[in-house]
Amino acid sequence: MGREHFAKEIFEEIRDRPYRGAIYPNTAWNCYFKGIELIGRLATLGYLMRARIGEIHWEDTPLPPNIIALKPKDSLDTHYYPEIWMNDEWKILDPSWNKSFAEKYNLPFSEFGKDNESCFKIIKLYNETEQASYIETWLKKVDSKIVDERTDYTLFINAMNKWLNDVNPE
Repeated sequence: MGREHFAKEIFEEIRDRPYRGAIYPNTAWNCYFKGIELIGRLATLGYLMRARIGEIHWEDTPLPPNIIALKPKDSLDTHYYPEIWMNDEWKILDPSWNKSFAEKYNLPFSEFGKDNESCFKIIKLYNETEQASYIETWLKKVDSKIVDERTDYTLFINAMNKWLNDVNPE
């Protein structure tokens, strides 16, 4: 078995974990935690990897309107996804949506070694400077545990996870 075969197996195993939102301090299989695991594991195999961040609208997902209505109006919603250097170019390798869920709701999903698009519709893709600034701000919030205090956002994530548990069980 070659490196590419092993990398494909790793990618598919991570991708096919059902997506769930994370509420600090608990991790979940959201775009960030799936993405950082994929980047780490494939980089260990010698692949050049990088992360991308962009702004999204939850309205562009299959979430029901009554759940989206719980999301705070002032929240900045972002998507984190990996890219892999293959065949002399960066290729999106987004493990966010598991394949069966994506197929059920006609959503984009990634396949290893293919030309893919992000699992979420990116409204604004951050450049390196914007991405670094966003991560710095986000880490400060996590470090100060502000995420715990955002109970309005927690209500949204809990409702989303309940819906996902019903339509996309683990």
